[in-house]
Amino acid sequence: MKKYPYFPAGDGLACRVAGILEQLQIIARRYIGDNPPLPFTLRAMPRNFFRQDPGGGYRIDLAEKLGSGTKGYAIAACKLNIPVPKEVYLSIACLGPCKLWLNGEMLYSSTFEDEIHVEWPHRLQTTLPQGESIVVLLCRQTVAGFGCVLGLPPVTPCSPLPWERGMAGWAWTELLPEITTEMTSGRLEELLELPWRHAEFTSMPSATHVLWTRALGLEGTQMKLPLTCRGNVDCYVNGKWLQSWEEGAHTLSISFHGPMNIHLVGDCQIGPQESLLQPIPVQGRKEPWLWAPMEEGETFDYKQYTSPVEAPWQDVRVFYEGAFGDIWWIKTGNSAYGSWNYPMGVTLQGLLRAADVTGASEIRDYAVSHMEQCLSCYAYACRDAKQYGATNINPELVSHANLDQFGSMGAAMLECAGHRLYPQVDKLAEEFYSFIRQKLPKLPDGTFCRRGGGPLDVDTIWADDLYMGTSFLIRYYKRYGAQEALDLAADQFIHYTKRLLLPGNVLSHVYDLTRDQKTGIPWGRGNGWALFSLSELLEILPKDHAKREELLGIFCRLSAGYAVLQDEKGYWHQVLTDASSYEETSCTAMFTYAMCKGLRYGWYQDRERFFACARKGWEAISTYSVDKDGNVHAVCKGSGFSFTEEYYREELFWITNDNHGVGIVLLAGSEMEHLLGNSRHLSTSVVY
Repeated sequence: MKKYPYFPAGDGLACRVAGILEQLQIIARRYIGDNPPLPFTLRAMPRNFFRQDPGGGYRIDLAEKLGSGTKGYAIAACKLNIPVPKEVYLSIACLGPCKLWLNGEMLYSSTFEDEIHVEWPHRLQTTLPQGESIVVLLCRQTVAGFGCVLGLPPVTPCSPLPWERGMAGWAWTELLPEITTEMTSGRLEELLELPWRHAEFTSMPSATHVLWTRALGLEGTQMKLPLTCRGNVDCYVNGKWLQSWEEGAHTLSISFHGPMNIHLVGDCQIGPQESLLQPIPVQGRKEPWLWAPMEEGETFDYKQYTSPVEAPWQDVRVFYEGAFGDIWWIKTGNSAYGSWNYPMGVTLQGLLRAADVTGASEIRDYAVSHMEQCLSCYAYACRDAKQYGATNINPELVSHANLDQFGSMGAAMLECAGHRLYPQVDKLAEEFYSFIRQKLPKLPDGTFCRRGGGPLDVDTIWADDLYMGTSFLIRYYKRYGAQEALDLAADQFIHYTKRLLLPGNVLSHVYDLTRDQKTGIPWGRGNGWALFSLSELLEILPKDHAKREELLGIFCRLSAGYAVLQDEKGYWHQVLTDASSYEETSCTAMFTYAMCKGLRYGWYQDRERFFACARKGWEAISTYSVDKDGNVHAVCKGSGFSFTEEYYREELFWITNDNHGVGIVLLAGSEMEHLLGNSRHLSTSVVY
């Protein structure tokens, strides 16, 4: 495991830029430059799709498409396209005998046991190369089933057929009476002569609908568009009503004055026109018109019918195709803008705080627009999940299954709501809060816990959840004044400390409830989440709160335990009590943040001691962790848990610009600047 130094001496940000305000802007703008504000991807999606299971697996049920029996075979295939090579997991569960190839290499061939134990999942580790990969399935028809359930990494499967390029979904053949040599190769180029099924798109009904296209021509020239109306039809150009027609044949005549959005509302057929373009880019679709059904009595809303997520556009599906994960739980490739996941929550909060401290409004606007993009698709994502079985646009926003899916981002959502009003915020906040109160697993004393399932089939308590849960509860209390939320957050720190505290005043990363045993490893970031979150709670906890003195005692006791573990450069390590483990950036930033806050609000008696810790922490980050271009190094990747130090020290390697670290570095620098009293933009008032 590579340890300090993380880049050549003299290339640290603090070696080139002295002021914290300038350092924060460089880090934030590097992040924004690497994650430009791109819209979601739109792809044509035929109506004869394979549905997904709620967990996202594609149900390749060929019996539904080709019928049941025992006489034949079928091929199903898709194409995956990724910007960077990735080690990933695939999963497969048989509905009947099947074989799986990736880029011509066989990854899986079912056995008689797989065919008897239907839907018995297998996990397959493989590497997706940069660019296009072809997945091919050969399935045998049986009375038991025909096909499989295939789990893919979060990459959009598209048709592999050249004539359907860019179209989302799978392609499959007609029923084949026998296996040929080509079918056992798994190579698409050798299978293209087979009788593939064609995509089936929804046709427009004879009812009221909205048609949308874009027209482009030279200024002053005219376009004439023939149309046949089957009733009254209204025409709007750039949102303004132009004219109406009654039943019959008519011509739409328009003089060009720049690009024009054209909407036809009613029931009509349209003749060809070369001046027409797709109104929004839809991959896998050539037609210039989009259409959506319109409810009887509904009034045409131009804003709604120029949005890819608000109107029910037919045969068009919205996808988030930004950064995605691998088997190491590392997200890279493409822009992370518009994504909804817990590391992004602390990243957005870091951007907001850096914007407040520096006065750089464009940084704040970027963070707020990221959240706006997430929330704008909420209603769509719910419809999408209902129609397709699972949504491919931020499924964590739709499925409230655990704290990771909404705790951190829910907190960021409430922070962003202070800058712009979103109509969805109050509804979602109440849904998140109701989940915590009513559905989140808890022990009899109210302690948040995680119930077993999947690969971690044990019941556990994680130090991480002091951030995942309480960060949202704190902000819910600040926005809505819910005393119960504040009390619930306060109780967690007391309950967790009792179960996780180790000798030396550090915390075990996890308590294994199944074994009734601490794991005993003081992981740096797990402890960082705890002190960071406790400092945020104490900042807003009323002075007369019944638990305040006990919580202040926990904060000071933990701070003292961490202070003695800081190394001479200013770092805290991946395993706090193991100086041979690498110097880790995110926990160093979290301890720095919390100690700055403790100093600012007067929670420490020995102020000089903790100021020295905080100052050295920021110096280590800005000199040795962040390079001159604003890249943040030595951030531990996302973790599981273990009873051994070796897992944390060797398997949990560090990476550069991981969102587990970028936001907290921005928060730490902002808090240090605030402590030093140099910021004129961040309010110093405390809410009681």
